[in-house]
Amino acid sequence: FDPGMVIYVGGASPAERNLVSGNLGDGIFVNGPGLGTVVSGTYIGTNVSGTAPLPNLGAGIRARGVKGTYSDNIIATNAGGGLVVEDNLAFLSGGLITGNHAERGGGVHIKSGYVEIVGSRIEGNQAQVGGGIYIEAGTMQITDSA
Repeated sequence: FDPGMVIYVGGASPAERNLVSGNLGDGIFVNGPGLGTVVSGTYIGTNVSGTAPLPNLGAGIRARGVKGTYSDNIIATNAGGGLVVEDNLAFLSGGLITGNHAERGGGVHIKSGYVEIVGSRIEGNQAQVGGGIYIEAGTMQITDSA
């Protein structure tokens, strides 16, 4: 593993789209200091058209110790929350995080690190604490989002 490596999942066009659904754990789990991640245009926790649930039993995306860019994804109906961020820098733009549930942070759970959210919709998520967004430790900035 190269610490300067960037992992790409999906892309801007429908032909590059990935479906990450129906898994017994997290849909996408990235763990590694210095690792970069770009997840774009991917349907996570839905069917191939993005219109029906096909949940992952863990988080939609769980990122630990990475620099992540998450753009124009649908992250829906996952049992461990939509996006879980720990010890990293994350940029979330466009896309929809909806219908996820977890004990903490049904939509977005910031365990530690910095998250910037721009032009995204986070709605209809459920948790015992922080249905939409839960900040355990760390900071975030939200602009042009609902």
